[in-house]
Amino acid sequence: MNFVINAKQLRKALKDIEKAEKRGFKYCLSVFTLAKVGPMLSDTEAKYSDMLEKAHPTDGRFDWGRFQGVSDTHIFKNGKLIKKV
Repeated sequence: MNFVINAKQLRKALKDIEKAEKRGFKYCLSVFTLAKVGPMLSDTEAKYSDMLEKAHPTDGRFDWGRFQGVSDTHIFKNGKLIKKV
């Protein structure tokens, strides 16, 4: 399926990803939902919803799923989850 993402939605997603990365959550993924579906590609738009919070690429213990706020309140460093000071 093809859809377009406008700059405003892309910036929102990037802002959350960059904020999480600064706290050690290097594997987060942005979640977009279809906001508008039309007959042409330019009419099929996605909207940023939230993100999947992940601090490790494959270890499920460090995958909190859709935005739980863990990356807002904690830091992931040297393989450990540390409460933010």
